[in-house]
Amino acid sequence: MNKTALNVKQSFDQRLKRQGISSPNNNIDTNNNNLIDRFKGLDFWIWDKDKHEKEFDRILAQSYSKACADKVACCFNHAIGLPVKNDISHPIYQWQHEIFDALQRHKLIAILKARGIGASEFLLRYAMWLCLKDNQMQGKNMAIVTGIREDLSLELIRRFKNLMPDFQWNGPSNVAEINGCRVIGYPSKRVKDLRGLTDVSFVICDEFAFFDPSDQQQILPVLEAFQAKSDPTICLLSTPGPMHDVMYNLYQEPSETCRYHRLYIPWQKAVGTLFNQGEIEKSKRQPNFQQEFELRFGSHGT
Repeated sequence: MNKTALNVKQSFDQRLKRQGISSPNNNIDTNNNNLIDRFKGLDFWIWDKDKHEKEFDRILAQSYSKACADKVACCFNHAIGLPVKNDISHPIYQWQHEIFDALQRHKLIAILKARGIGASEFLLRYAMWLCLKDNQMQGKNMAIVTGIREDLSLELIRRFKNLMPDFQWNGPSNVAEINGCRVIGYPSKRVKDLRGLTDVSFVICDEFAFFDPSDQQQILPVLEAFQAKSDPTICLLSTPGPMHDVMYNLYQEPSETCRYHRLYIPWQKAVGTLFNQGEIEKSKRQPNFQQEFELRFGSHGT
């Protein structure tokens, strides 16, 4: 906006203010700020079940309308709305505490996970929580890196924005800015754009094992170079891919020398929660079950 246009806008806003009328932009800012304030100081999840139930009941009792019981502000995930899979709401499960602890305690994390286990959703929620729980992320950047197709990165940014459907999002489709933090989606082919990113706080590489081999080789040095500048948390997330790629080699390293904290989330950890036994039995008929559910690199069939 040039100086003349800015002066005109300020003059218009001042006239509205004298008349007791808010400008549309002011209304949007007020609405956004009110939404953000709802999440300040909330825990991501209250892991003690009894404590969580008591806090949920206490907050619900204070609510004017119990019709909003699905968004009780006892913790971040209840306040924003629980994850939904196959039209069923799911809490944050105890086995997911392992992922949360890793994100809190380590800067370099690799997660090898079964397909459909909700890890991408978990990381998007964690990123949103970082943005909203306080103001520490103001002025920071987060990156969501996907494979070669740009629409995959746009889809994850869309899912991130859909966590806050009432928030008035502005900016391009590959950027979500909230509470002063920018979350930017990148396809792996735009690694040169990543080099110019500053003040990075959190990076998610989704389905890393399925990046082009050349992209896998290029991206990790770029991301890990951020450690010297802004010390971000970097999370590589994927189901297993081919043998002898970067993700495979990372999981073959001895634990005492591997620079990444590695997690294994096979289907067995989620059965009875996000999966039922019937779904698993159907999935076992698929030729790639061992690779995509039992975490066996390069395994197709038995």
